[in-house]
Amino acid sequence: MFVALKGDNQRMVISATATNDVSTTVFYALGKTEKELNVESRNAKSKVKVAEKMVGYAVSADSEKDLPFSGAGTSVGVAGVSILTARLDETQTQTAIRDSLDTAAQLDVIVNLLEAGGYVDGNPQTTACGELRIENYEL
Repeated sequence: MFVALKGDNQRMVISATATNDVSTTVFYALGKTEKELNVESRNAKSKVKVAEKMVGYAVSADSEKDLPFSGAGTSVGVAGVSILTARLDETQTQTAIRDSLDTAAQLDVIVNLLEAGGYVDGNPQTTACGELRIENYEL
């Protein structure tokens, strides 16, 4: 996550890639830095501007060449685009600031929240676990 600037125009940017041997997903989203947050740590007080909402895309492709398919055909695979929305969760933000959590520690908190909701490696384990709203969690 970073801030991109052009003159007075500021945008927060999420840019990430998830990959394995055969598939890749690229995530990106943009949002206006219009929300001002007060940040206080043990040795500093400051104000930062952030985006309350960021919108973009998750673009994914997988050749599925590593899967043991039977039958005819020379290629099986998937490719697609999903709309990605990220929203600021001020409660999580203030907790991370209060506890002086770095990015890795806050990601652990988010993973624990998702796993408590029935998700393992980002996938629901039953159809009864309800709707996951990733947009409620801040990275």
